[in-house]
Amino acid sequence: MKILILGGNRFIGLHLAWKLSGNAHEVFVFNRGNHRSNLPEKVKTAHGDRRDPEKLKRAFSLAEFDVVLDMCAYEIDDLKPLLKSLPPELPHYIFCSSMAVYDFPHGTFLKSGKGNDLQAYGYNKLLCENYLRENLNSSLSIVRPTYVYGPGDPSRRIIQIIERVSRSDRISIHPSLRKHDTQLIFIEDLTTAFVRIAENHRPSSRQYNMAYPERVNFIDLLEMVSDIHQKKLRLDYGGQPSGFPFELNSDQLIDARDTWQALAYQPKFDLRKGLQRTFDWWKENKH
Repeated sequence: MKILILGGNRFIGLHLAWKLSGNAHEVFVFNRGNHRSNLPEKVKTAHGDRRDPEKLKRAFSLAEFDVVLDMCAYEIDDLKPLLKSLPPELPHYIFCSSMAVYDFPHGTFLKSGKGNDLQAYGYNKLLCENYLRENLNSSLSIVRPTYVYGPGDPSRRIIQIIERVSRSDRISIHPSLRKHDTQLIFIEDLTTAFVRIAENHRPSSRQYNMAYPERVNFIDLLEMVSDIHQKKLRLDYGGQPSGFPFELNSDQLIDARDTWQALAYQPKFDLRKGLQRTFDWWKENKH
């Protein structure tokens, strides 16, 4: 297949480019070119602002695409020029949304973006989903991953925890960090799911929640990481609730069982295995 990735030079999109290229697909990447990336040699690239209609038309003139993977739309204004440029016969458009569209702990959708940065981000992603449903002629798949981690993650959420444990065997934390759980998903499992959606698509519109089923809180993560470090961690519960890479003001849990059943796939990286892989990458690249 001919596949266009919008984004594709940092984390999820970059891993996708490697995986799709390795599966013998003809892969094209369109982004602003602001970051140096280690793309496979056979991946074709085009650079430009996705809000520039002329640049988009040039990207879509490169091939008759079977799939567009949109990894970097965060607001409706990111989508308007794109939908005007999409060929009407495009078979499949896959949009990377987020579990942040949900209003936790209720499990309903957000009704506004007021509250914090995560809610603002999630509400804009939800508006993007709705806009695509209303305006896209192609078959639409929406992917809602939870917190993604792994080698090369620019958010450095898990890397920050690894570095914190590496600096000291005594960490001061707030007791509330044990209170709420969330889920993670390792980059390899997420990109495998994306590829399965692209390769095994049936004409329809569908949403896919993406999460490893294991619940985890910050204390769990600290203990797992300290075990991987082979350090005995001492926790001082007199610390402040801030200072961790993302906030959990409630449980943030999604049900991904229907996704894995539909894709005939079960995540291969439990937390221990994913954290070990991330730790090994950090150890090799920390200098």
